[in-house]
Amino acid sequence: MTSEELVHEGLPCEASAEEVALVQEELGYVSAFVDDRPAALLLYPLRNAEDAYKKKQRAKVEPFPTIYWLASTELKARVSTLEDQQYVLTLQHRLDADEAAKEKMAQSHREYAEQRWRMMTPHDRELVKGRRWEFFLRDVGIAGIREFTNVKCLHTHYAHYLATGNNLVGEWVQELLNSSAATERTEVL
Repeated sequence: MTSEELVHEGLPCEASAEEVALVQEELGYVSAFVDDRPAALLLYPLRNAEDAYKKKQRAKVEPFPTIYWLASTELKARVSTLEDQQYVLTLQHRLDADEAAKEKMAQSHREYAEQRWRMMTPHDRELVKGRRWEFFLRDVGIAGIREFTNVKCLHTHYAHYLATGNNLVGEWVQELLNSSAATERTEVL
């Protein structure tokens, strides 16, 4: 896999074959969709915002609570179709109706937050504490969700599911993608 094949939000990533091999070694696999292209990426929870579009938002570093991202343009488009068809609300209703599912998702959110906090260097954790950003990086859940029983963005739930297999909403998205729902809404769950 070359660096030209790795994609994040439609832009080439700076990842060498050696770095991809390290991901393989550390995680046991590189999540793939087609042609060995990664379907989901794990990103560091602090980002450089010096090139932010709005000048007042530019900063050397800022919190970035979404750590799993869909990399496949095809999957992003298919999940966007589900969102356009109001499946965020449909899956929210499905989650609301099932106490066991709500607890399972709450646990996924807690584990996501713990992973995000653990992956930061000790120096960066001190920086976060000094800037009082702990809540945004240690306490919120998947994609910065504060209420662990809420469905926010199917893309982020699905990316988390692809990378870890531990996201019930992401699993439901996979079921929808396996059906005809990603191209044509045929029924409400």
